[in-house]
Amino acid sequence: MHKFVICTKDYSGLGWAIRLQDEGNKVLVGYKPDEETLKDFVKKSEEKQAFDIVGKGLIQKFPLDDLVKKRSQMKDWIWLWDYNHNPDIAELLKKENFKVFEGGQFNDRMEHDRNFALKFAEKYGLKSPPSF
Repeated sequence: MHKFVICTKDYSGLGWAIRLQDEGNKVLVGYKPDEETLKDFVKKSEEKQAFDIVGKGLIQKFPLDDLVKKRSQMKDWIWLWDYNHNPDIAELLKKENFKVFEGGQFNDRMEHDRNFALKFAEKYGLKSPPSF
């Protein structure tokens, strides 16, 4: 049995989190919505209610910040990012030698800094089509 924290901002990784759990692993979902989503919650309480119900009863969910606060008790857990978000948290965990997959500054820069991503890809022989 392995122990996983699935780090998400909108439950994208919920399907494979549940599958990992069904395969006998201990799985927690740590969620931290982005600023845009949080603004929607303030404007529309039904959006917050809809967000909160996702996965309810299927898997244990906690605010990601709460799990990070108690990380000293979770040194043997594997922290998985469902896609690119909250890079500072991933970097903190990496710095403290946690097992972290995906997430972090490199992923964030590859997604948001086109010139950096192009130079990286070209270094390994990949050519990108022109962008207009």
